[in-house]
Amino acid sequence: GLSVVLCDGSVPSHRVLAVGEGCYDMLHVPPTADQSQGQICEQNPSDWIDALRSAMVDLGQKMSSSSSSSWEDGIASVGITGQMHGETLLSSSGEVLRPARLWCDGRNAAEGDELTAL
Repeated sequence: GLSVVLCDGSVPSHRVLAVGEGCYDMLHVPPTADQSQGQICEQNPSDWIDALRSAMVDLGQKMSSSSSSSWEDGIASVGITGQMHGETLLSSSGEVLRPARLWCDGRNAAEGDELTAL
C-alpha cells in the first residue's frame, strides 16, 4: 500500500497530524511448466499514481474533519511511502513500457547470487 503522512511543523512537537492511505495490487503470474524463470512479481506503475491520489483524498478528508481550523499553518512536511527496489522501464518520452518488476521477482535470482558472491 501507500501512505501519505502529514506532520506538524512546531518544534519540538513534530507530531503526525494525519495519515492518508491508498492501496494497489501486486501482480502474481502463476508458475508455468518452465520453472526456470522463478517467481514473477510485478506492479503497474499507474496503480502507484492512483494510490497516491486516493491517499491524498483520504488525507484531505481526515484533515477537513479535524478539530483544528488552522491546521494548514502548522504543516512542515508531507512524507510519502510506497514500493521501492523495483525496475520501471520507460521510453525516451517517459512513458511506462511494461509492468514494473518488484524486489521479490525471482527471474534474476541467479544473477543476484553471482553479484553477491563477488
